[in-house]
Parts: sequence; structure tokens; C-alpha cells
Amino acid sequence: MHFKSLAPYCLSAIVGLLIAGGSAGAEDPSVEPYVADNANDANSANSANNANDANDANSDKESAPTELDTSSIEEMLITSQSRNTHDEQSISETSFSQRDLKEMRIQDISDIARFTPGLEINTAFAASNPTLFIRGIGLKDYNANAAGAVPVFSDGIAINSPVGQLFQLFDVKNVTVLKGPQSGRYGRNATAGAIIIDSNLPNGEWSSDGLMTYGSYNAVEITGAIGFPIVDEKIAGRVAFTYNRRDGYTRNGCAGWDPEANGWLENSRSKLEEYYQALNPSSSTVEVYRNATGGRPTQRYVYGNAAVAAELFNLTPAASSEPAYLANFEKNILISPQGQIARPKYFDVNGNSVYTPSGNRFETHSSADRICVLENPGYILNNQNSIESAGRFVAEPNRVLFEDFQNLKTWTNNVNNWASRAMFLFTPSDNVEILFNFHGGQNLGDSAHLQPIIALAGGPREGVGTNACEDPANPCQSPGDLAPFREKTPAGLGDSLGGWNEGVAGEPTEIIPELKESGGAGAGRSGADPYLGFYDRDGQELLDIWGASIIARWELDGASLHSLTGYEANQRLVEDEGDATPIRVLYTDWSDSTWQVSQEFRIDGESDDFSWGAGLFALHEELDAENRFPAGLGRSWTQRFDQSLSSFGAYAGGHYDFINDRNARPWLEMLRVSANLRLNRELKQFSLAVDVVDLKTGNQADVINADPQKATWTGLTGDLMLSWQPMNLDSQEITFHAKYARGMKNGHFNAGLTQNPDGNDQNKVASLLEAVNPEYNHALEIGFDSRWLEQRLTLSGAFYRYWYADLQVFDLVNEPGSLPTQQLLSADANILGFEADLQIMPTEQILLGFGINWLDSTFADGFVVQKRNTIGAQGNRGDPLNIDYSGNPTIAAPEFTLNGTAQYTFYLFDWGTVSPRIDYSYQTEVFLDPQAFELIGMPAYWYVDMRVAYMTPDEGIEVAFWMNNVTDQQYLVDVFDVTREFEEILQVWGEPRMFGVTVSFTY
Repeated sequence: MHFKSLAPYCLSAIVGLLIAGGSAGAEDPSVEPYVADNANDANSANSANNANDANDANSDKESAPTELDTSSIEEMLITSQSRNTHDEQSISETSFSQRDLKEMRIQDISDIARFTPGLEINTAFAASNPTLFIRGIGLKDYNANAAGAVPVFSDGIAINSPVGQLFQLFDVKNVTVLKGPQSGRYGRNATAGAIIIDSNLPNGEWSSDGLMTYGSYNAVEITGAIGFPIVDEKIAGRVAFTYNRRDGYTRNGCAGWDPEANGWLENSRSKLEEYYQALNPSSSTVEVYRNATGGRPTQRYVYGNAAVAAELFNLTPAASSEPAYLANFEKNILISPQGQIARPKYFDVNGNSVYTPSGNRFETHSSADRICVLENPGYILNNQNSIESAGRFVAEPNRVLFEDFQNLKTWTNNVNNWASRAMFLFTPSDNVEILFNFHGGQNLGDSAHLQPIIALAGGPREGVGTNACEDPANPCQSPGDLAPFREKTPAGLGDSLGGWNEGVAGEPTEIIPELKESGGAGAGRSGADPYLGFYDRDGQELLDIWGASIIARWELDGASLHSLTGYEANQRLVEDEGDATPIRVLYTDWSDSTWQVSQEFRIDGESDDFSWGAGLFALHEELDAENRFPAGLGRSWTQRFDQSLSSFGAYAGGHYDFINDRNARPWLEMLRVSANLRLNRELKQFSLAVDVVDLKTGNQADVINADPQKATWTGLTGDLMLSWQPMNLDSQEITFHAKYARGMKNGHFNAGLTQNPDGNDQNKVASLLEAVNPEYNHALEIGFDSRWLEQRLTLSGAFYRYWYADLQVFDLVNEPGSLPTQQLLSADANILGFEADLQIMPTEQILLGFGINWLDSTFADGFVVQKRNTIGAQGNRGDPLNIDYSGNPTIAAPEFTLNGTAQYTFYLFDWGTVSPRIDYSYQTEVFLDPQAFELIGMPAYWYVDMRVAYMTPDEGIEVAFWMNNVTDQQYLVDVFDVTREFEEILQVWGEPRMFGVTVSFTY
């Protein structure tokens, strides 16, 4: 069946109706009927039928394309999931045409999640490594080797590396989201679903189209494509490109930081040296005395008069306080509010008090500037028993200097990328077609900047002993026995909490002046501005992507032979600010490179009652990665891993019509059984090593240096489906289907391991590096697709029930005294859901659409995870806690998602059309961690887009005014828990309201 999301599904189906019809009470004969962009696309056959039938309710239905046109290279070459139309009507999917993508401003695959019930796409990066979930199933793993449960196919080629899956869409014919296991045939095996991207192809004619956009934050978008003949009826070409740039929308409060303007004393290297010199350090030994009246002289290297220093530094502390800027000096040297020595200890020969260092370091106090520069940049080192002119500056390792903030950009989260594609279609004969595809692109924008919530990790609740939950047979029932994460409010500050946890720097939290007026209790959701951050690094996400493919088709007697050969590569460097604070705590530099080659051969054929297909698929990928954590807990960590993957598949299947158009009878127009079987085999080789350098001593040690791992998985997958069409009339049609599928996702290695949580136990390291088991999905789906009232009302729906075994679960383990460490777990899960899609066309000018997905997705019994108890001093590991996550929601699985659209078309007679449009979506709360705590999740929210477009009568030019996120909704797209060591929860926020104008043309 065509189970389509409302917004994309209905638009291409009825825009022709809206444009072809007249204004109320009159028809404009000058307006040509619109033919849906995907009218001949097998992936959108129902949309085409709707558009054609809606334009002529009394037309002969057989004139609409209801079967796949096997003579069209445009269908066979680019669709890796090519299916007969009847089969497709029994598969749940959401499809977006080229017009949908433009009108909804969909620029990469993450944008389609808002308009696709059951689809969740999250990412902590700007242009790479999305995590894809369909109906509660996916893998929240951001490492470069994390091929998830939802593969992405671009022009027939499986993009295995997640680094290359989130690049922008341009010159695309349609995007299709398939839901449920795609495990019987064609391409890469999948357990949750698949996303298929099909580009516009050369057609041998001159054509051009493009668009130009200017919008909020100086956004500039330019996209264009040119099609052209090269050799008449033999060689055709098409070249397309896109360029996007936009200024950042998150302000860095530390960029160009001026502490004195904000009431703080500057804490910098230059100021440190200035203070040191202001005390007039003597260049020779000086006789000083223990009392003002003389006595036994003491020869020391000394500083000048304390009262002068106090005046220089404008210090007026109470008599019982030490000077704030003169740390590490001889104790009991106090300054009165008048700047006089209260209890002098050393005097010169004239009886004047002097300052003498208690050691050989001169440094400023770290509390001098508690907004951006939170740590001492370094100190002046001298020898108090020898003659030196001034001493020398020694920088503290990996500290942020005041000077570093002067060169930062004021605005972050900018966009800067481009991509291009060249395609050539060679037709040497009537039965042979070959498509050459060359493509590449580059991202030069910022890495994603996060926001923090200051929070404490929840330990056992009151009444639950600190040594409870230690027995794996009697674990804590999370969150029943464990306290939820709670926001941290320091005593005396009330609700005026700063935007991050300065406690990681060893200081109490300060009120941030710029956030004080917000009245909130922290950053982001807690009330402060999520688009104001305090960072010490700009951060870039540098990404290069390139590839090529050759796709060919040969028409044989009674069969078609297809070959799909592809090469894809990418190289990435992400300078991740990481910790959302102006100190270096979780800096990360992600660096990796990947290349893959793939080859698929398939053959298919059909007769009156039977169609069949078979094929072979192979993919090989090589990955190398080096990730650096240059400031983790006072050490610099370097993690290196590489992975080699070889995947193979052999598949065969077909369908048989017991009843079809030739032998239809009343109330039984079609009865079909379909079956597919696939053999999967995958081999992975994986190695990982981690070394650490102490930033103070320079000592280096190997943390992990384990033997390479190797694993092979083999399994059978497939599906069985029955389709029944009791009615197929011009005015109404209904089709039912029942489908069983068995999906398989191969095992996975944990590339996020950075240290051994159990010290030097190498056996434990080996166990942590072992691959998790393959996951299996037994899926049952029962659904229907119907059209009523001469195609003016379309209703589709599907019930689904999944039984998952060994679901691969990502967990972020941030134990006290250690870096956050990623681990992979295996858990069973039970999933039950329902999807429905309703579209209504009450008149020829009005479109109303609604979609809904209800999902009950929980971990099954026996999902017990061991963590460390955080009760006690920070840095102590504490006793192990066994926490039972059974019954918790699976990750990225909202209970309800809704989406819809409303559009009205005004016909301006000979002047064209004006079409206002609104798209909206809603989702309930989503948890992004198996703990299912509120602070590690995304609250429910509505999202609304609006657009008003004018189109010329010949449809050659369109001018559209648009606004995204009309209500300026603040919504989260990802969350990370690092409370156990850093007392933070890190948040990734979506884009604020944006608006602009787009001018597009087609010739």
C-alpha cells in the first residue's frame, strides 16, 4: 500500500486539481492542468493516480499509470527498491516529491522527520552522523562506524557510512521513507526501514531550473540544474549544484570578552605580568626584618610596599580577608579597608612593610573573572633565594587564555556548504541504457554548539540503602528506586542560576549578568536563552564527500538485467567545543576517513499472473579514525580505531496473482501472495587503541591496546504478504494487506570506548571490545489503503507489532573520575503501533491533510545495566548499582506524532495563482537514554511552518515568502548525560524562527 504522510503525500496528488480549477464559481481556461512531478514514478503511483483522477473525476481509470513502466530508464535505474505497483500499495511509506521538498524547505534528510510520523532523526553534529529511528528502532551511536538500522540509498547506492548520510538534498525527484523491515530483496538489508533518494535524470532535452533564497541571519541559497543533449538520442547530460551559507544564530557571550566592562578584573597573562611588575620585585637581595624596630636581618628576594599594591589593584577587602589578586604570598599579611598592613610580618630597613612570597610562584586568584576566564592562565616562576630581574611566565597546561576569547566569532552555528552532481545517460541501443553519476561536496560550517543544564546525578531514593541494588538478581527498578536527575541550584542564588556548572572548575556557581534578567533556573528549557552560550572555541565541521556510480539495464527476452556499481568516500574533521563551558573540559577533535565500493546484480521478469526477481549484493568498506580529547580530566587522550567491513546478500522472490484484472469477480478485484527470501553474511574486523598523556608531567601511557577483533554473522531474512482488493471502481477503491517480515541487523563493535572502567584488567577490555549480537525483528503488519468520493477522500492505515531480540542500545556511561565512555548493550523490545493518514479535498481549491502515529515501544524484561553509585566524594567510584530498565521506553520513540497540512489556491485569472500553505507537526516527549529520565529527553512540542507563493500562468516562475518555526518554538534535537563526573546535561537545540523569500524558475 501507499501509506503516506499527509503533507508530502497529498500535495503532489492534488496541486494539479487546485491549479487546474477556477476561482469560486468560475473556471479559468488559461490555466493548464498540473501533472504531478512523480506521475510516472513507481514510488508515487498512487499520488499520480489521485492527481489525474481528481483533475477529471469521470476519466477512465485505466488511463492513469497503475503499473511500473519497465521501458523507462528513469524508474529502473535510480530506484534501488523497485517494486510492482500492487506490491508497493501494501508497503507503509512516506513519499516526498520534488515539489514537496521545495515547498517544505527540506534541505537534508533530517528535515523530513517533522513530516513523517514514526521517523526520528537526531544529531549532535552539524552536517554528519545522524541517528535514524523508525517506529522506535534505531541506534543512537555517533561514531563513524555506526551503520544503523535505517540505511540510506542515494540513486540506488547504499550509503553505509553515517558521515555522508546528512548532506543536503538538491535536484531531487523524490525521497521515500519505507517503514518496517526491508529484508527480502534489493540493496542493503535493514530492520527498521530505509530512506531512498532519487535524483532527476537526464532526458535528452534542453532544460533548466533553479532557485535563489535570501532569509534570516543573512541566509543565501542558490540551487540550479541544466539538462542537455550531447549526442541526439544516444548521450544526454544533466549538471546540478547547490550552495548554502547562513550566519550563526547562537551568540557566544565570551567572544571579545571584556571583564572590566562587566565588573570583573582581567585574568590574563599580560595582566599577571603587569601585576607582578607593579609590586616592584627587587633585582637584588634586600635586608628585611621581622619587626618594624629592627632585629636580626633576613636576606630575601622581596616585593614592594603592600599598601602601594593594594592601591594599584583597587583592593578594599575586609581586614580578615586575603587580597584577592595576591595568592600564594606569605600568610598573615592582611590589608585593611584603608589599604594598610594589618598584621605586617616583614619590614625594610626604614620600617616600611613589604610583601614576601611564601613560595616561588606568583599567580592571580581563579575567582578574579568568573564568567569567561575561570582558571589561572599560568604563573610567574622565580627563585626567592637568588637574584632575578622579573621571573618567567609558565603557562598552565591546556588552560584557556584571556587572549583566546578576543579572536572568537560572536555568532556560532553558521552554515557554509556546497555540492554538485554530473550525470550522463548513454543509450547505445533500444534495450541497453547506462547511467554515469559523479558527485561531491564540502561542508565548511561550524560544528554544533551545545547548551548545558547544571544537574546532579540521581542516586538511590530516600529509604533505599546506599549499598542497595548491588545484587544483579535484585536490581533497582529505574526510575522507581533511583532519584531522577535534578537541577543544581547553589545556596543563596535562588532561581538566578548561571548558564553552566562552574563547579567543574572548582568554584561555586556565579550569576551570569546577561542571564540574570531571564528569571530562569538555568539554560535552555529551564528558562534562559538557549541561543546564548559561553564558549572558548569556535569549532568547525570540515567534511569532504565524493563518489561515482555506474548503473546499467539490459532488456532481455522476458526479463531485465540490472547492474549497480558504486564508490563513495568521505573525510571529516570536527573541532567540537564539546562541554558548552568557557574552560577546556571535554574538547574533542573527531577525525575519520571512509571509502566503500558496492556492486549489485539483479534480474527480474513478469507474466500475466506472476512476477519474479533475484539478485546478488556486495559491499566493502574501509574506515580509519583518530579522535582526540585534549583536555579530559587534566590529560590528553588519543583514540584510534579502524574497521573493515564486507557485506554480502543473495535474494529471490516474487508474487503470484490468484485473481487479477483478467479474472476479477465482484468483491474480489485482486488477490495476491508475495514472498521474498534473503541470505545475509557480513564480516567485520575491528581494532582500537587509546593512549593518554598527563598534561603536567608529560608522562604517556597506553590505556587500551587490545588485540584486533573479528566477527562474522550469517542469517536468513524475508517476508510473506497477502494483498486483497475487494473493490476497484472509478469512485472508490480499497485494498487490504497482511505482512510478516523477519529483519536482521548484523553485530556492531563499540568504537566509543575510551578507557577501561575496571583499571588495568585487560580481560575486561577484551570483553568490552567484543561485538554485540545481531538484532532480529519479527514484524507483523496489517493495513489498508482506500479512496472514496471520487478520490476526494483518501484514508490509509496500518497496525504493526514488532518483537525485537538483542536490540542494540547505546548507553553513555560517565562514571565519577573518568571520561564519559560509550558502551553498547543488547536488549529485547516489544513494539506495538498504529499509523493513519487522511486527506480531504472538499473543493478543487482546498487541501486538508492529517497524519498520526501511535507507538508503544518498551524494553522487555531482563534489561539490567550496571553503573557506579555516585554517593560519596567526587572521584570515588562507589559501589556498583544494578539498574533494571525493563519496561522503560525505547530510545527516540515518542508515543504520539502528528503532522498535517492545509492549503488554499487562489486563481488570478490570467495573472497566475497565489497559494497560502501551512504545515504543522507535534510529538510527545522523547527519551534519548534508556534511563528514561525527564532531563535526558526532549519535551513535547508543536512546530509550524507557513508559506505564501505566487506562480506565473505558465508555471515558469514562482516567488514564495516563507517562515519556518512560526511560533519560535524552542525545541531540543539531542541530549547527553554527563552528570556523574561533570554535573552537566548537554543539550542540542533546534533552529529558531527564520523567514525569507525564494524565487524559483523552470524552463
